Amino acid sequence: MTQDPLVGNAAGLEMLLEKLTKEKERDLSILEVKVDLLSRIAVDHLYEDACSSVISHKSAAVLGLAAHKDERAGELIIDFLGNYNLTLKRSALLSAKVLGDKSIVPHVAKCLEDSSTIVRIHAMETLESLAPELLGTLLKPLVHDPVWYVREKLAKTLVSHGQGESFLEELRHDAKMVVRVAALEENLLVS
Repeated sequence: MTQDPLVGNAAGLEMLLEKLTKEKERDLSILEVKVDLLSRIAVDHLYEDACSSVISHKSAAVLGLAAHKDERAGELIIDFLGNYNLTLKRSALLSAKVLGDKSIVPHVAKCLEDSSTIVRIHAMETLESLAPELLGTLLKPLVHDPVWYVREKLAKTLVSHGQGESFLEELRHDAKMVVRVAALEENLLVS
């Protein structure tokens, strides 16, 4: 019968385990450095795409930069908010929500007066995410919005955040019944 060479060799096993542990730690350290480098390369590539002339690349790239909390995302978002292209504005508003940088709030608030209904709605949703405590003042431009469903969304947003009572009072007398009902929901919920 042959004896297992590891039996009775505890010191040898300890040395082997120690060696394997050190190798594993070194390999993990190298792997972390490689992953960090690849991540930085990927983020730099996103930035290049965001600065390209291809709209579809720009939109996706700024969202990726925002998700990575890259410091360059804020500048791009502000730039895209001022662009005439609706796709860029919409992606900038979504990216602003993802980035969560309150310094962008004044730039987003300007979009409440945009000629595009969808941009105004997305701007309202972005402000709801970035600065819910300021909705009662920031959303004032939408009280007389020409599109009834923007006013309805405004009423629902203000009611859900318990803000803008003076705006809600005005919306309770809106020409559209759905807007009036949305502005009254607060009273209906209390009853």
